[in-house]
Amino acid sequence: MKDETLKLLNIHKKHVTITSELIERVLKLKDYHPSRQMTNRGGWRSDKFIDEELWIKELREYIEELCESATRRFWININGKGHWNEWHTHEYARYGIVFYLQVPQDSGDIVFRKDDIEYPLTPYPGLLLMIPGKLEHKVLPNNSEENRISIAANLEKLVDPLSPY
Repeated sequence: MKDETLKLLNIHKKHVTITSELIERVLKLKDYHPSRQMTNRGGWRSDKFIDEELWIKELREYIEELCESATRRFWININGKGHWNEWHTHEYARYGIVFYLQVPQDSGDIVFRKDDIEYPLTPYPGLLLMIPGKLEHKVLPNNSEENRISIAANLEKLVDPLSPY
């Protein structure tokens, strides 16, 4: 997606380094946290995190620092083959974020919709997107044999004097 399109949609992006240790820790969470059904169709979604483990609390604080905002909700998505997310918004948040940890080839674009026009974006590991809470979006099915892993959160505010939100 071109920078002009991101600007039109008021989406902010950052690039963050991902470690294999972080991915391994996230995958282990599935073993002792139940999945929560929201907009996800298949896959595993953590419940709203209670920051039980120090590394999760530190990760959340790191994301808040990157986004210059406190998070109201924070969760992890692990989507295997055929799993996807339906159209939704984060209407009660000023911004939502998605932070991609693992993105195999053909594991599903994120698609934004504004004024009945759809704008697909192919994510990559380390991409952090800050999306206006009222902007509709969905994630296409994962057609890869590997998991697509992302972290999501709702932000209380974003320090951006140019933002109309």
